[in-house]
Amino acid sequence: GAGVGVFLFRRFFRSTRGRFYLDRMLLRLPFFGKLSQDYAISSFARTLGTTLASGTPLVPAMTMSRGTLNNRCLEKEMAAAVQRVEEGTALSESLSRAMFFPPIALRMISVGESTGALTEMLGDLADYYESEVEKRLVKLTTMIEPILMMVMGLMIGLIVLAMYIPIFQMGQTIG
Repeated sequence: GAGVGVFLFRRFFRSTRGRFYLDRMLLRLPFFGKLSQDYAISSFARTLGTTLASGTPLVPAMTMSRGTLNNRCLEKEMAAAVQRVEEGTALSESLSRAMFFPPIALRMISVGESTGALTEMLGDLADYYESEVEKRLVKLTTMIEPILMMVMGLMIGLIVLAMYIPIFQMGQTIG
């Protein structure tokens, strides 16, 4: 029964619907969801800025950059944003409806659009979110270090205890 359950579980999460469900659940995790979202925004902004700087039009650049999100839920939102841009909506307006871009990112993109320096602003946006991801990863490693130390101490204590219990039992048997 357990083997069949594991097989069905893996098969479900390899399907398109299952992967979408898993990606949506990952975005809802308290710490890791925001980390994943910030990383996705960073990589999207970096790729979009680079493709726009190379002379690619906005819609194809957004379509190419959508693949860097690595999250089916975010990719679906971005596909809708690409559709809105094709219909004539401004980039910042279409991304604001995507619901995963924070207000600061939207403001930076809006300023870049209005000043004509969108590629530079996307580069700055990517730099900002890369630094945010780095800060979160430093926090994560800082939180994990004490937990690892406690687990290692507990394991060493159990090993020492497992070694001394037979010695004490032999002492009681002899005595």
